[in-house]
Amino acid sequence: MSREQGRGNAIKVFLVGDSDFVLTRITSLIAGVQGIDIVGGAQNPLTAINQIKTLKPDAVILDLRLHKRFGVDVLQNISEMMPAPATIMVATSSFCRSAREVKKKPDIILDKFTEWSKIPEILKRIFPKGNPHISASSSANP
Repeated sequence: MSREQGRGNAIKVFLVGDSDFVLTRITSLIAGVQGIDIVGGAQNPLTAINQIKTLKPDAVILDLRLHKRFGVDVLQNISEMMPAPATIMVATSSFCRSAREVKKKPDIILDKFTEWSKIPEILKRIFPKGNPHISASSSANP
């Protein structure tokens, strides 16, 4: 699965999770990866939705379980954006099965305990040429 993109610009990623462990783990995995920039993060679903709509990231990595709500609520809200960001949902293996049954599905579902390390590779596979919202002609101009 590859999305159309420009060249050489960083993929903008937004993180959503109410667990410091989850956010720290994902941040440590992708923070040092060339071509990927974390542009924001939120622990509250409503804050996440508002920031995602404002920042317009290329990809959103979200935890299925959030305090008092589910990442699916965030997913359904941001899927209406144009263009909609790519979505990677992390969940425990039992919740991975339930995430596959929801109406609006994320692009990728990963087990948060066994598949963490796949996140940078997946982002690079979805966006092999970097940020999809910056055209080659605009990146050539200062």
